[in-house]
Amino acid sequence: MDFLKRHYEKVILMGLLLAFISIMIRVVIIVNQTQQITEDDLQIPHMDANYEVHDSASDELRPEVFLKKTGLVWNASTVRDVKSFANFYTDLLAPFPMAVCPHCKALAPRCFFEDGKRCPECGQELKTPPRSGSYRAFIPTKDDSDGDGIKDQEEDRFGLDKLNPYDSQYDLDGDGFTNVYEIQQGYSPLIAAQHPPFWERLRFLGMNRIVLPVKFLGIKAPEGAEDANLFELQFSSVNKRGRERKFSKRINDRLDRYSEIPGEIYNYQITQAGYHQKDGKNVAFVTLAPIAEGGRENVKLPPMLVMVEGEQVLSSDARPEFEDVGEFAQNGEGYHRFFVQVGDRFSVGNAKSGRSYYNLDSISADGTSAILRNNSAKGDKTLDVKGRKMLVTRDGAIPPSLWLIHKRKN
Repeated sequence: MDFLKRHYEKVILMGLLLAFISIMIRVVIIVNQTQQITEDDLQIPHMDANYEVHDSASDELRPEVFLKKTGLVWNASTVRDVKSFANFYTDLLAPFPMAVCPHCKALAPRCFFEDGKRCPECGQELKTPPRSGSYRAFIPTKDDSDGDGIKDQEEDRFGLDKLNPYDSQYDLDGDGFTNVYEIQQGYSPLIAAQHPPFWERLRFLGMNRIVLPVKFLGIKAPEGAEDANLFELQFSSVNKRGRERKFSKRINDRLDRYSEIPGEIYNYQITQAGYHQKDGKNVAFVTLAPIAEGGRENVKLPPMLVMVEGEQVLSSDARPEFEDVGEFAQNGEGYHRFFVQVGDRFSVGNAKSGRSYYNLDSISADGTSAILRNNSAKGDKTLDVKGRKMLVTRDGAIPPSLWLIHKRKN
């Protein structure tokens, strides 16, 4: 003990020296090991699978079996937004357009139907299915062999094919309602004059600005010029043949065939113009004055248009816009859309089925629905012949799967 008391400092130093030597030896060994890479070092560590293996031929993985059990409407794949979360579905369900075989009810790519091929499941010939905003799930039952919503007895009665589900979505009599919708509502699909109230075909798309038939290309002004009379406004328009025509206008020039409402074409004079830069683009402010021609002296025009360089010109204020799912647009792209103002009169229908005339009575405070009125009706003019309030919403009275596809018999 006396030795330790006299030399304890040397003992501690000796212990630290030995620890340091052992650490250095370990460092040398590690360095040598890092310089020698073996095949085992390059192997990826094995991980247990975090998924379950399923039989690809099982019914639970077959979309047509799932749709038959649930009776769901198969929505077309579209860009999602916040509002669509209420009707959420996976985009993986429809990576490309599909259709249902009318024979075996299996799903197949739509190109199989359009190219005259045969069903990959049953081998029978495929007919071209109709196009729609959504895909219906045809669920056969005892009384409805093709599952199109029309009972076999009704199909025989009206001369429809009870083994072809797509004929339910055509319009035999040309009144703008599909066969299945008319039959479900208690009307004949063979008589154009017998149909549900025409206002049911309408959807209210909200308060929207009108796309005018002219594009604003830009504005030219001499450097440092502040006099608006020196500004040159450049436009382009496309004629009926699809050819683009470019033209320029100045203060006091006429802007012919300018339209605030499609179908109402007036002539206007540019009275004021100005511009400023926003996001690297010229934004022009233009004031137009109507030219008194042909009894148009009392035309009301919003005081100013805002035109963005390189974009189509929009009307200066938002208007109520409707869509008629029983009539196609003249260009064949989508359904007919039109603008009206509160109090304006418009018609729905055609010469074959007759026309119904309505006035836009009012718009809801939140701009999501509209009420129509029939000025020739007795009593409450906002009620239809069935005593229902003619309330038009964005969804409309007709489900999307029952909208008009195209007018043909087979």
